[in-house]
Amino acid sequence: MSTNPTYNFFFHVAISGFLSFSCATKSPVDTTQETLVKTIKLDGDISSRYSEISGLTWYKDYLILLPQYPDRFDNHIFAINKSALLDYIDGVITEPIMSQTITFNAPQLQTLEDYEGLEAIVFIEDTVYISIETSPASGMMGYIGRGYINDNLSQITLTDTPFVPIHPQSKLPNLTEETLFTYNQNIFSLHEANGLNVNPSAFVHRFSDDLSDYDSIPMISIDYRITDATQPDAQGKFWVINYLWSGDKAMLDPAKDIWTENHGVGASHSSKNTIERLLELQITDSGITETDSAPIWLQLREDGKSRNWEGLVRFNERNGFLVATDKYPATILGFVRQ
Repeated sequence: MSTNPTYNFFFHVAISGFLSFSCATKSPVDTTQETLVKTIKLDGDISSRYSEISGLTWYKDYLILLPQYPDRFDNHIFAINKSALLDYIDGVITEPIMSQTITFNAPQLQTLEDYEGLEAIVFIEDTVYISIETSPASGMMGYIGRGYINDNLSQITLTDTPFVPIHPQSKLPNLTEETLFTYNQNIFSLHEANGLNVNPSAFVHRFSDDLSDYDSIPMISIDYRITDATQPDAQGKFWVINYLWSGDKAMLDPAKDIWTENHGVGASHSSKNTIERLLELQITDSGITETDSAPIWLQLREDGKSRNWEGLVRFNERNGFLVATDKYPATILGFVRQ
């Protein structure tokens, strides 16, 4: 490598994915507009940063918020009525929203070796599917559990055992099946790390609704982490959270970022190693690929603290999305306009 300081500077920035250059031309990638996250204030247990929200989904007219460890809250998960969220976004109410609790009955989780909590949740009618993470000495292992929710939202019970194991693709620490969504009565499970250098043949698991049959479909390489997804629309299009905490960059070893090359980089991201954005993907006959839609870049915090986004749902009534963080830097539920 050249010892010229100017060359080294531009080379370092380029491999970070923020500048595109040749030896003759070293010009920055165009910046693009970003979207501000509107914070929705919460009250009660869910507002604690130790709730570690790891997934969002809709059940009828309720937003379901999945804590990573329901046992921290006397084995409960949380729900918020859509009407309260609409009122808050529209300014009808300004006080923090109090969630209701749902009893979570899954004692068999504690039998898993080195159980590390829940990662994602989806429903097909009254059937619930939950992604589970473990870290036994033999290596990371993911599972999918299946069960049911009561009509009155009083209890979720995981009934099917044993859980269905899913071997992680990337073999990286603390990374398993982070995302679930449903499409055409099938359950899709996405691994958290899908970059070319850590997972060169990325694919998605596709399960029947009773989890008895499965296959896999190829997936486009996506660097950084994928931490949750919306439900696909009728054309199979859906959005995912694409997140990078700067401290994970060496482990994730990012390659070429096609979204930055094709659409530019968010303005506040142009001088940072943090990535906070939403990407649109599509289920096709040849697998899961990108669409022509530009990323939705989330405007970064002025204090430089990255937000560990791990929950995402569409909020069609207001043409946008709801997003939620794990405990870093705090528990945040936010609205993002599309």
